[in-house]
Amino acid sequence: MSMGTQDFYRLLEVRRDATADEIRAAYERLALEYQLGPNKTLDADNRFKEATRAYEILSDAEKRALYDDLIGPETAVGSKQGATPSVTGVAGAPWTPGDVVKGVLLLVALELGAATALGLVLVLVMALRGDSTGANDGLFFAALQIGELIMFVVAWRFTVLKYHSGWGSLGFRVPAAAASAIKWTAITVVAMIVVSGVYGAVVTALRLNALDPGPTIPPNLFKTQSSVALFALLAVVVAPFAEETFFRGFVFSGLSRRFGFWGGAIISAALFAAAHASLGALIPIFLLGLLLAALYARTRSLWLPMTAHALYNGLAVLAVVLNLPY
Repeated sequence: MSMGTQDFYRLLEVRRDATADEIRAAYERLALEYQLGPNKTLDADNRFKEATRAYEILSDAEKRALYDDLIGPETAVGSKQGATPSVTGVAGAPWTPGDVVKGVLLLVALELGAATALGLVLVLVMALRGDSTGANDGLFFAALQIGELIMFVVAWRFTVLKYHSGWGSLGFRVPAAAASAIKWTAITVVAMIVVSGVYGAVVTALRLNALDPGPTIPPNLFKTQSSVALFALLAVVVAPFAEETFFRGFVFSGLSRRFGFWGGAIISAALFAAAHASLGALIPIFLLGLLLAALYARTRSLWLPMTAHALYNGLAVLAVVLNLPY
């Protein structure tokens, strides 16, 4: 914590990862103690003013996020020193695990609805033209783009729209230290590449064909320059932006408040892996999800997991274009 900065968490006697309800309850308890207690004094009045100021900051998700950035990664009342990694960057998220459950269910419903609608379009094209030549690829890219858009909209619906919390609470904030941000993003990208490489080598060595993730990107998608450009846009820009917003900004943040870093990271990474609908890729994508959650928790900025995700996907696209092993 920087010198001269009050510890608002300590003033309210709550942990750094306290929920909005816990902060409100703590303030109400202190208000009763300072205003109606048997030893009401001038000192009690001053303490009540300090508690009120602390509550004004910590009860506002956006102000709380800025305050967390200001005081740094130190722990407060009741938290364990040296916890790894720190989840202080997501403590200001006002949404609950219940919101996360509703968001995931809504996402599944909308994704299934979109897939059904696009399937009907393909059937209609086949009925009118006698074949679906050229339509399959177009609908495939459309399905991917729509799916990513749905993720972002659902995350927005249960966070910024519902709680009027501002985009900062969802992780859209500039990292506090540029040098540290670059370092941890680079470490994460390298770790992602190593994890994927080691996993592929182990699966191949043990001949676990059922767990072989296969090519990350099907080469037959790159039939034309336009398809290469479309897929690159999707993989390097759209997917990292939408998926990190949903899985790290929304799911991980909402769950880590209740279940801690590992609970939030494991569940969000599992959902992230399941969303890719590939048995062989389930384990490596789960591990990548853990790395991305750790990067977000450490830096408190969603832009950095997005960057790491984009770089990793970009390297995969480049490998396909250059016909390199990956």
